[in-house]
Amino acid sequence: MKFYICLISVFLTHLLWADDTLLISIYNRSSLQQVLINPDGAVYTVEGKDLNVSIAPGDWLRITKKEGAFHVQGAKQDFGLHRTLRIRASVSSSLLKVLPENPKKLEQWYGGNIRVEYTLKGLKLLNEVALEEYVAGVVQAESGVDQNKEYYKVQGIICRTFALSNINKHITEGFNLCDQTHCQVYHGKARAKSYIHEALGETQGKVLVDSNLRFIEAVFHSNCGGQTLNSEDYWRGSINYLRSKLDSLCENMPHWSWTFALESDQWLGYLKQKFNFPIHDTIHAYNAKNWHPQYRGKWFLNPGFRIPVRTIREDWRLRSTNFSVVEKDGIVTIIGTGFGHGVGLCQEGAMARSDKESFSDILHFYYENVYIVDKNRVAFYKKYK
Repeated sequence: MKFYICLISVFLTHLLWADDTLLISIYNRSSLQQVLINPDGAVYTVEGKDLNVSIAPGDWLRITKKEGAFHVQGAKQDFGLHRTLRIRASVSSSLLKVLPENPKKLEQWYGGNIRVEYTLKGLKLLNEVALEEYVAGVVQAESGVDQNKEYYKVQGIICRTFALSNINKHITEGFNLCDQTHCQVYHGKARAKSYIHEALGETQGKVLVDSNLRFIEAVFHSNCGGQTLNSEDYWRGSINYLRSKLDSLCENMPHWSWTFALESDQWLGYLKQKFNFPIHDTIHAYNAKNWHPQYRGKWFLNPGFRIPVRTIREDWRLRSTNFSVVEKDGIVTIIGTGFGHGVGLCQEGAMARSDKESFSDILHFYYENVYIVDKNRVAFYKKYK
């Protein structure tokens, strides 16, 4: 088993470095049973077992999962049952519109090629896409279409770095990355009018590396609430370039503040059941309902109780771990700032900084002791070191 995993890893890594192509699982974890695919702008070649046909704009393919295979119905003819299919573009500018019909999902447009594979749970759709086109799609999905060019440079570099750093994240499943927050949000080609393509063109191939020329973990989040976290305050390991930063520029941005309320008995009952917290101790119970930390950290109250704020956040689906607790009239209100895990780059802070600071200054503020280099230099170094 390990041999085959290594073989897949070598193949997919070679695929990337050979021509900067990625395999992205789209509509990941959706258990698709039926999809409709339409070509736009050019002819596509449909390749499968004993199948090699062309489809043009105006044609369509409806692919439906059956027992042991999937059925492919075209606009003009039935293409029968298959277990794998590749829909290959004839020109780089062409697009495929993908519309999941069961379950129903929003349609998306994809450049590059589409692979379809049969699985027991449903159809697996893979977008075979150039790295820079993928990065543009992620930048649009992660930051919208109304930012300035300098910010898109920032987001583009960290999205490119994240992709290369995590290139084998789904290697055992036969692809590089998924289109969900587990990797990076990706909704297909960046088609909206914005500065995205111009910004990425000016920073094409740029990545962040550490002193050993290793791609950094270029993690980011929506809003830090005024202070980013050290990596070990949210995850297990300490990473020297992911250090806590005070960052007030994200204040009053869209994801700055939030509240969550519940009954005091419910709150104390949760702490008792989950962490064996001594709720019958009057002082401890009061402190649990009236908590105002001086700075953002890893633990609720104090480390001795072993209550990670991350666990509280995940259990109650809070927006962040940057919060205080107040109690009034039997109601506990959790008052928080920020949105996301809080490690690495604060997107809304970076957006505010991009009005006056360069992309380089912004990146070096959030990631300490890193270097901005061309990815091809990294590949060259790894080849000849």
